[in-house]
Amino acid sequence: MNGGTCIDSINMFLCTCPLGFEGVFCENDTNECYSDPCMNGGTCIDSIYMVLCACPLGFEGVFCENEKPAEEIQTILSEIAEDTGGVNTTDEEVKTSADAVQEATSDGKFLAEDPVRIEITVSALESVVGKGVSSIEVTEPVFRAVNNLIEVDGDARDNVMDVGGRIVAAVEKQVQNFQKNEGNFSQIYENIGVVSINVAPTNVGNNLNFAHVVEDGSTRTLTGGLTGGKNEIYGDTRDVPLEQVITSISVPSDVLKLLDGVEGKVPISFIIYESDTLFTPSKPTRKKVLSGDDDGEGYSNSSISERIDSHIITTIIATGDKDDDKDNGNIIDIALEYPIISKFLTMENLDEGEEKLDSSCVVWSYNEDTDEGFWSDKGCAMLKDESDLTVCSCKHIGSFAVLIVSQQNKKPSVKCSQQEC
Repeated sequence: MNGGTCIDSINMFLCTCPLGFEGVFCENDTNECYSDPCMNGGTCIDSIYMVLCACPLGFEGVFCENEKPAEEIQTILSEIAEDTGGVNTTDEEVKTSADAVQEATSDGKFLAEDPVRIEITVSALESVVGKGVSSIEVTEPVFRAVNNLIEVDGDARDNVMDVGGRIVAAVEKQVQNFQKNEGNFSQIYENIGVVSINVAPTNVGNNLNFAHVVEDGSTRTLTGGLTGGKNEIYGDTRDVPLEQVITSISVPSDVLKLLDGVEGKVPISFIIYESDTLFTPSKPTRKKVLSGDDDGEGYSNSSISERIDSHIITTIIATGDKDDDKDNGNIIDIALEYPIISKFLTMENLDEGEEKLDSSCVVWSYNEDTDEGFWSDKGCAMLKDESDLTVCSCKHIGSFAVLIVSQQNKKPSVKCSQQEC
């Protein structure tokens, strides 16, 4: 079979098989991928008589052995960003573009060599998301790309932070895209995690709860990556293991019942961020910071600052065709009698000489038209503030966190005469 040559022998015959086939009768196609010939992360495709390698964005060649010039990668991303060359027409092409963005973000060297590449990559990400494709094949590489962007270090990290609001808006839009297909999606990476489900409010107790928890007996911490924990959904607040919770959020079932669902189900998603890398505020939360007289211990020249002291947790609920007020950013107001309750592990890791002045529960407000975002404490109240636990109540649906105001005290310089010094 398959072009084999028959050799007559005494009481038997033998088949010599051509390249690509094996077996007594040459009936089996040889798996040329068995030897793993593709290099640099290439995907092997078994074919008759030959092997094909599908190369990642940064490589080319028969076995993906050659590094592709950075300028060529940049051109590919620019075409995706500008939607030229027909690269983002079909769902399959959008998937290919999403994979290309993910692969580009996995190359820290490529992003660091030219600050323009961060802008092009994020624009390409926005173009992919803007196509509205709801498949998991597009959603997963979008999340991987965002995870990679959060990991960027060095000078390129500042460039990522400058466009962080756009990245957050893009990943939230892709979640909204995914919610259209009525499927479920759960994944956790080092810097970002997501759970997207369709829930029937009638199957929920008083609250639907999302929690990022550690294994029973494990140490709770805000550092070391999200993959050290797991994301869980609980239909009853009483089922949430508080001693294992790092971050949790509770959505009243009455809120879900107010929203339009498909066949009685409401799409709801939760995103968790390990850090505030993508949430760079354009203005401070507090217009006036606590002030007071010198404490008499010789401290002066104080520096006041704000920072997030918790994970960031986002709730996204499909709201039909509602067109939210752009001035209100990505915050959706809900009835005051149905507040969202969130609980945060807070570490208050203060530097030497740093003093905590205040803390507050905040929600992220971002305006796509102006590309400005900031943390707001409007509509949020702090129910509990202990050494390692903060409980917040907010009458919004959005991204929540705990913000602290701190003061860096510096000893005054000592003035002395030449003889004294």
